[in-house]
Amino acid sequence: QLNAEDKRLFDQCSMSLCLLIRKELGQNAFLSIIKNNSEESIKRIGYKSFDDFDKTFKRYMVDLAKDIRSGKTPDSYLQIVEPGNN
Repeated sequence: QLNAEDKRLFDQCSMSLCLLIRKELGQNAFLSIIKNNSEESIKRIGYKSFDDFDKTFKRYMVDLAKDIRSGKTPDSYLQIVEPGNN
């Protein structure tokens, strides 16, 4: 039901959220949240609530954007490639 621009923004934020979890919190935290997307899964990885986790996500997005602009992180870091297509 979203328009094309909102779908694109949703996809970009979703991808960034997955990167945050995997890169900063690890594979086990990533799998825990994917398998059980609940307040309890957020608490299990060390956050008090979704709001507490959201603060980390917003900080991560600002830091990531700065690193990409400064050349510390290549654009390819944000590219997702289907298995077998790399």
